[in-house]
Amino acid sequence: DICNYFKSGALTAVYIVNKPNDDEDFIMRVTDEQTVDINKYNFDINLGIKENIPNYLYYGPFKVGYERYNYSIGQKYNIIDDLRIETFDKKKLFFHNVLKLLSKLQNKNYFINDFKPANIAYDKKYNPILIDYDPKTVDNKTDFRVQTFLCYKHPQYVGTKQTVDG
Repeated sequence: DICNYFKSGALTAVYIVNKPNDDEDFIMRVTDEQTVDINKYNFDINLGIKENIPNYLYYGPFKVGYERYNYSIGQKYNIIDDLRIETFDKKKLFFHNVLKLLSKLQNKNYFINDFKPANIAYDKKYNPILIDYDPKTVDNKTDFRVQTFLCYKHPQYVGTKQTVDG
């Protein structure tokens, strides 16, 4: 396997991993924090956003000397910067899917902390993927460990019919 540095975030180094004679690339995230919170991951799958969260294949700890790190390997997605070379219809489809995701979460009174272009990628069907997917954001009980959280302040607000219907 070939592993090349791709980019880094505040707490994570990201590498592209590819196998010789294989067209599919993967992403490996390395950090000194837990990379995948399986309870949070399962919660979001049950929330109905499985198509919008990374598809992890492997994750776990490893050591280099005395230092302990964590890794996760998952499917590689197109980064938001790649969208600029897509056709107008593909861009429109992507943004339509972003609005559908936000509407779905809003209707369940959830929202995503740190939702910004740098934290969104897209798959081959132009579905948004939340690539900065870690458990260190706020939930409804101010437990700083989950990324999506229930909004109790205005639970009656579910959006307009136009946003719900896409």
